[in-house]
Amino acid sequence: MTELPSGGAPAPAVAIELHLHYAHGLGGLAPYFAGLERGVAMATRCRGCGRTWFAPRLACACGGRAMDWAELTGRGTVVALTRGRALLPGTSRDAEFCFALIRLDGADNLCFGRLGRAASHLGPGSAVRLSRAEGEWAHPAQSAEYVPAAGGTRRA
Repeated sequence: MTELPSGGAPAPAVAIELHLHYAHGLGGLAPYFAGLERGVAMATRCRGCGRTWFAPRLACACGGRAMDWAELTGRGTVVALTRGRALLPGTSRDAEFCFALIRLDGADNLCFGRLGRAASHLGPGSAVRLSRAEGEWAHPAQSAEYVPAAGGTRRA
C-alpha cells in the first residue's frame, strides 16, 4: 500500500502534457447550436405540458420526450449577473467578461449567457437580445452573446 506524505508535504506528482483534438458531435441539439451561430434562439417545447426550454432539452422535466423546436425572439431580461476575468475554454481569450442569468421571452426557465462588450454596463432588469459575437469560436455556444435591446430596462 502507498503511504501518503505527512506534515503537509506535497504529494508526488508527474507532469503530463496532453494535446487533444476531439470532434464534438452536436446530436439532437444541432438546431440549437446552428441557431446560436446565427444569433437565433432555438428552444424546445414539450408536446405534453407545453413548457418551452432555452437552452433546449431533449426531454422535459414532466417526463415527456416529445419535443418540438420553436424559434424565440431572442429578447429577454437580465435577472442576475457577475463580472470577472475568465479564459474561455478552447480559446486564447483571457479577458473581463460579464455572465448573466436571463429570462428569455417565451421560455419557461432562466438561461445562462455572456453579455457582449456593449452590454457591460447593464444590470438586473436590463433588456437584452441574443446576438452572434464576431470572430471565430471553438464551440458554437461561445458564439452567442447578449447585447442591449431597444426598450432599455424592463421589470424582471
